[in-house]
Amino acid sequence: MAQLGKNATLLNWAGEPKTARPARSRTTKGRKGKADPTEGLQVANPNAAGIDIGCSEHWVSVPTGRDQRSTQRFGCCTAELNRLAEWLKGCGVDTVVMEATGNYWVVLYDILEDRQLNPVVVNPRYAKNMSGKKGDIPDCQWMQKLHTYGLFANSFRPGKEIRILRAYLRQRERLVVASSQEIQHMQKRPQREALDHQRAQHHGKGRELDQVAVGKGFRQRERRRQGDNAAHAAPGHDDAASR
Repeated sequence: MAQLGKNATLLNWAGEPKTARPARSRTTKGRKGKADPTEGLQVANPNAAGIDIGCSEHWVSVPTGRDQRSTQRFGCCTAELNRLAEWLKGCGVDTVVMEATGNYWVVLYDILEDRQLNPVVVNPRYAKNMSGKKGDIPDCQWMQKLHTYGLFANSFRPGKEIRILRAYLRQRERLVVASSQEIQHMQKRPQREALDHQRAQHHGKGRELDQVAVGKGFRQRERRRQGDNAAHAAPGHDDAASR
């Protein structure tokens, strides 16, 4: 059977002609790697570090070559946080970026601020918008890299003196609210005691009435029984009953 050419026709099962399509040569295109978004940017913070905040551990990354391991894990207790700050000081870090994750960053922020490490708090929404790998270690490394080029904006946080004054004012407000609630409880206490007294009196009167009713009924039954006994003991009662 002769080989069909390009313009040859084939018959399908319904008998309709079908033009044979020439085979297409598929060429595999080489996949290009993603370009680094920080390529060509000017370094703004050469001594920057990045911290991925967690509830049980913190992952910290410093520039390559500052230590044998540029990324390390630290705990959340006070001793671990102090060791973290000392390690950053030993690596020559002068600014640190972290995400505002819950309340876990507050104590670490104060410790870094006392060590003059210039902490920078970033809104997690802005940090997530940055393209990059996800995970504890990749996150802190990526944040350190972005902070090196100055791509994070610091969130507003008042100074230490203002924060102390704010804490006192908030504590005073909580105490005023608590004292107001206690005063309301004291005002309601006499009303509750009066209501309880009325209820006790009502229940007491009810018990007395029940006792009176029970005693009255008992006395009536006792009189009736005594009358019946007297009638049975009267003379001629047995003769009348026999008749």
